[in-house]
Amino acid sequence: MDFETIGGWLLNLLILAIQGVMVYGFGRLLYVGGGITIPNPFQPGWPTLYAAYRVEQGIPRMESISTLIGMVTYRDLVDIGFDEHDLLLRKNFMGTKIVRIPYADIRVVRLPGENTVLRIKVRTDGIFTMGGVKVSLQNKQATKLIARLGQ
Repeated sequence: MDFETIGGWLLNLLILAIQGVMVYGFGRLLYVGGGITIPNPFQPGWPTLYAAYRVEQGIPRMESISTLIGMVTYRDLVDIGFDEHDLLLRKNFMGTKIVRIPYADIRVVRLPGENTVLRIKVRTDGIFTMGGVKVSLQNKQATKLIARLGQ
């Protein structure tokens, strides 16, 4: 990679262009994903939801989802169900704790979306607060919840 020939200059220019595209792509992914977040170990999570909204009976049909509750990611370990007036969540890991959250207690922080970064589609989850706890839902469940909130 010498700078004495045109081939050397062109090769270095190509390498610089590739590095620039990579930096741009990484920056766009960070921007689309909501930026860099610093984890807060004192952030409320599932125990806070369970203490405020626990329920023992009257459970409709539910489906398994992956979600982020507080600071913890649950991969296919949470079931979600929609009732007439409430959202139901059941944690299937370390016991079957069920919570019934009234739609009136749910606030939308960020709508689910789809962005394009370097011609690659990137989906962002919908983020909601429920009783002071941030909950991230994937596009399908977030869209259903937003439709229920609009009723």
